Amino acid sequence: MKVVRTTINGGLSVLSAFANGRGASVSIELPMKIIMREFGKSHHRFKELISLIQERYDISNPPQIEIVSTIPQGMGLKSSSAMVSGVLLSLNKIFGIFQSEQQIAAESAHISKLLKISSTGAFDDICSCIFGGLCYTDNNQKILLNRSLVEEKDVIIIPGDHERSSFDTGKIDFSKYMKKFNDVEEMVINGKFLDAMKANGNIFMDIFGVDRNIMDSVEGTHPLIFGQSGKGPAMFAVFDRNDDAMKAYEKLERLKLFPIKSHLTNKPANTEEINEC
Repeated sequence: MKVVRTTINGGLSVLSAFANGRGASVSIELPMKIIMREFGKSHHRFKELISLIQERYDISNPPQIEIVSTIPQGMGLKSSSAMVSGVLLSLNKIFGIFQSEQQIAAESAHISKLLKISSTGAFDDICSCIFGGLCYTDNNQKILLNRSLVEEKDVIIIPGDHERSSFDTGKIDFSKYMKKFNDVEEMVINGKFLDAMKANGNIFMDIFGVDRNIMDSVEGTHPLIFGQSGKGPAMFAVFDRNDDAMKAYEKLERLKLFPIKSHLTNKPANTEEINEC
């Protein structure tokens, strides 16, 4: 029986695609490990996904899925995108369904919509999970417009105290924010993705509000840049120096904000066949 393991990272929002269909996301070192066996029994939470996989790709026996993740769920850190795309990467390693990772990315966005995991499919998030680095995409056409390498700066993540899905944005009239999103997109195009991350999060903080205590605590660590990851509610702080990041981590830990230390990464997802004794 074939057994494969996919290691795939989460990410941070750079440009949210709700307004005009173009988005950008950057990968961060928050690994999710997916073990897939050619057949077997999985946890009931994967029932709908496995059923869809069997029907869509004509697989007779249900593959077995196990997932161990360090990505907090429902926080805007791309856990859903990592899960769906990681499962399809694993599936492809066993069954050889797709011709390219670009095809897997497009299919992952489609599956995410079918399963109602994402309202848009989150093609930008999926690309950053699969390919690493900064990915700028046309989500409507499922085109990767540009993938660029980033300096792997230290990042402190502060998860929120509640989950927020992309469907929470369903009743928002994003046309009112079109100019702001266009400005964020210009920052991405001009290589100012850190500025874009902050400005993009600011739009959603205006919409949903923000916990000022957390905001002030993060700002008080004096990062290079800080803000909310898209719709959030997770906050991030980016640092130039590891020493500064560690001091920030320790301060936020003392404040019981449960920080997570990570860094921006260009590392793509990796899928390998493994032997089980």
